[in-house]
Amino acid sequence: MTSSDKSAPTSRWFEILFRTAASIALLAAGVGGCLMMGKVETHRGAEPEAPVPIVEVAVAQEQNDGIPFSVDGVVVPYRQVEIAAEVSGRVEYKADECRGGRTVRQGQLLLRIDSRNYQLEVNRLQQELTQAKGTLEELEVQVENAKTQIELAAEDLKIRQRELKRYAEVNDPGAVSGAEVDTARRNELSARNTLETQRDRLQELESTRTRLESVRDLVQVNLDKAQLDLKRCEIYAPIEGIVVSDEVEQDGYVQQGTPVVVLQDTSQVEVACKLYMSQMNWLWQSSNPADGDAEGVSAFDFPATPVEVVYDLGATSYVWDGVLQRYEAAGIDEQTRMAPCRVQVKNPLEARLEVDSQAVEDAPRRSLPTLMTGMFVEVRVRATPNTTLVRIPQQGLQPGNKVWVVRDGELVITNVRLAGRDGEGAVIYGAQGGPMPGDQVIVSPMAAPREGQRVEVHKDA
Repeated sequence: MTSSDKSAPTSRWFEILFRTAASIALLAAGVGGCLMMGKVETHRGAEPEAPVPIVEVAVAQEQNDGIPFSVDGVVVPYRQVEIAAEVSGRVEYKADECRGGRTVRQGQLLLRIDSRNYQLEVNRLQQELTQAKGTLEELEVQVENAKTQIELAAEDLKIRQRELKRYAEVNDPGAVSGAEVDTARRNELSARNTLETQRDRLQELESTRTRLESVRDLVQVNLDKAQLDLKRCEIYAPIEGIVVSDEVEQDGYVQQGTPVVVLQDTSQVEVACKLYMSQMNWLWQSSNPADGDAEGVSAFDFPATPVEVVYDLGATSYVWDGVLQRYEAAGIDEQTRMAPCRVQVKNPLEARLEVDSQAVEDAPRRSLPTLMTGMFVEVRVRATPNTTLVRIPQQGLQPGNKVWVVRDGELVITNVRLAGRDGEGAVIYGAQGGPMPGDQVIVSPMAAPREGQRVEVHKDA
């Protein structure tokens, strides 16, 4: 093999290495050029200032007329009177008005029970009373005679005693015989015995008089009871009201104590309702007594509050004045955790007419209904707690009971305690740092509100 043949493979390897290196160099130069050409020098400038949001505001107002709220209630009777027969007998009369649903007047005769047996009993006892009085009168005559006899016996005893004394004072034994002295002594003893007998008789007559007076009084008591039973044969309406139920009919027989009719008082009614403890707290705050009157107020006294009772019939509402004045029970309902209360409506016939929440004056009286038991009504209450209250628009109350206030051109986010809502807005408690009367409350939406954020109030606000 020649030397030229040996150098041929070596040259070939050098050629391959040269080409590979050249390719790598060209590729590196291309990448470097691209990097140099693609690099752009940037100059960092100042960030543009975010625009100040324009907000709409409303001025917070002081709430001077309290916290209005409403609760549901149902009309219940002020009282129901169950009348029972106090005597037994046959019903001989029943008034036409003594029927369920009819109205009766106070003092009107409802039922009459056959009274003949009771009248006979009264007549019998009256005769017994007359006899007892006659016997007492006879006894009084005997007592007077006994007293006269005692006076005579006492006078006779004095005479006998003087006679015996004269015999005893005679000094001459022969002037008076012993028989005469014995006779005088016997006469004095007889007179003494007669006086004692009359006195015993008077005591006996006095005892007899006491017994006869007791008999007379007993007859009088029985007569009074018989006359009362006779009077009870007629049953009158004790109140003016509506007959809820009648249990007997004419010619029927009733036993003593049997209920015969139930009357419902219509002079006034009550409304049963329930209040949350927060609402009760408003009423308690509304009636804090003065320092001088605190001792006379019980812890269980209810703060009497004027209310309106409303019955809705479509677009028409009928309104009665009432007073929320007492608890229905002595505690809180265990299931609802609410306080059962009673509203008293003293005149269920005096109603006012409202159409679309507007009062109608001079409405015909006959067109106004009466407040009847069983009606489902709304009770409008206005509490006036002794604390500062602020009214804001409903749009100003944000989720989580937050309110956005504009102060010195900056946003202030405040937490508030909600007192109540109505159709006009929301009522909140005034507190240190919170919205106060005169503050500007934001009522327009904001994208991302921040505490201390600069805001601009709309010119028309």
